[in-house]
Amino acid sequence: ETDRNPARIYLGDEGSMFIGFVLGSLSILVTYAPGARGFEWRPILVPVFALFVPVCDATLVICTRTLKGTPPWTPGQDHMSHRLEQGNRSRPAVVLFLWRTALGAAALALVIQNLALWPASLALVGLATVIRTGAARS
Repeated sequence: ETDRNPARIYLGDEGSMFIGFVLGSLSILVTYAPGARGFEWRPILVPVFALFVPVCDATLVICTRTLKGTPPWTPGQDHMSHRLEQGNRSRPAVVLFLWRTALGAAALALVIQNLALWPASLALVGLATVIRTGAARS
């Protein structure tokens, strides 16, 4: 059974650090390209897309708090989920949107592993269009 709203199970600091360690390790193991000649862009892009939602959320929070002059580690209501909720979206709609975005970005990461640069770029534009359309509907 999954933990639905209202939550009964919470992920603590140690659990989130363990999940981050496992995801980071798997990203390195999956994208390592032995024998690559010259610059290889896939080992950089695949982990970023596989972890797209948390990377974007962390980047957004760090940039906005730094621009405001507050330390990035202070708590606040400026995460993506809070911003989407403030835009008159229900909590289940926000969760569904973030899950769809994460799933689409992870699927794109798998596609990028096996594509040349220009088809991967087209796939990225497609993902951005789907995310934008989903955000407008939520």
